[in-house]
Amino acid sequence: MGPDTIERASARLMGCDTTVMTPAGYADQALTRLRTLESRWSRFRSDSDVSRLNAAAGRPVAIHRDTHVLLHRLALAHRLTDGAFDPTLLGTIVGLGYDASVDDRTSRTSLHPSARHSADPSQVLIAEIDGATTAMLPPGTAIDPGGLGKGLAADIVAAELVAADASGAMVEIGGDLRVAGEPLGGEVWAIDIHDPARSSVIDRIAISDGGVATSSTRLRTWQHAGTSVHHLIDPTLGAPSARGVAGCTVAAGDAAWAEALTKVPFARSVDATRAFFEQHNVAALIVFDDGRQHATSAWKDLSR
Repeated sequence: MGPDTIERASARLMGCDTTVMTPAGYADQALTRLRTLESRWSRFRSDSDVSRLNAAAGRPVAIHRDTHVLLHRLALAHRLTDGAFDPTLLGTIVGLGYDASVDDRTSRTSLHPSARHSADPSQVLIAEIDGATTAMLPPGTAIDPGGLGKGLAADIVAAELVAADASGAMVEIGGDLRVAGEPLGGEVWAIDIHDPARSSVIDRIAISDGGVATSSTRLRTWQHAGTSVHHLIDPTLGAPSARGVAGCTVAAGDAAWAEALTKVPFARSVDATRAFFEQHNVAALIVFDDGRQHATSAWKDLSR
């Protein structure tokens, strides 16, 4: 495939710079689908499935099939990371002042007063009756798709593009990306890895199909009660993580799972994180506040 057949398109979606790379003729389809997913999952849109669930105070809410998939992946990620990834910390994040969209301060998150700071996402009840899907959160629970929602959106769109006969596709949302199908313009997908501030490239990995995600304390920061805080909450403390980690990048089979795994070093000790990643053969690069880096064995196999 020659480079003149590759189409790149960019937009601002899900509060992030978004880029898709496809064969010519598929980019508009990709961006349209991403906008649809944003409309269903954004916590800053009062009519989204997520916002209606959060406002329902435990009552059943009709949701789209896409949101059913999202809820399943949120609960699965929570279980497989032993709670390091926790999508029910929205009350804590809003309480710290991150209640408005970075793109539109008038678009705000509204929570029911009973929303707790943490709950068990596996307790979400989902029913399908006569082709309609209904979900019900445990009373007092509020969910935030967060980065996993971005990763899952990239996964869904990349897979749909390949299913629609695109030879290959790359979908990137705020640094979280999924590549699928044949690499466009090369033999492998070569992915530049940036530092936690996204100011420079610190590594490059090669993958054939899968997802890459990064979580960083340097990009979503603000002042709260005179102190600088960030959006990566340590679920064991109910407060912004202070474990000495500036960023973590993970490569995995899909972007949603990669995103969930990036949360582990912000919720566990360094030793516990290293043991978890090595036990599960996770390809991860951790950057500490002092600039030191730790690459897992699986990451070194991908690094070029």
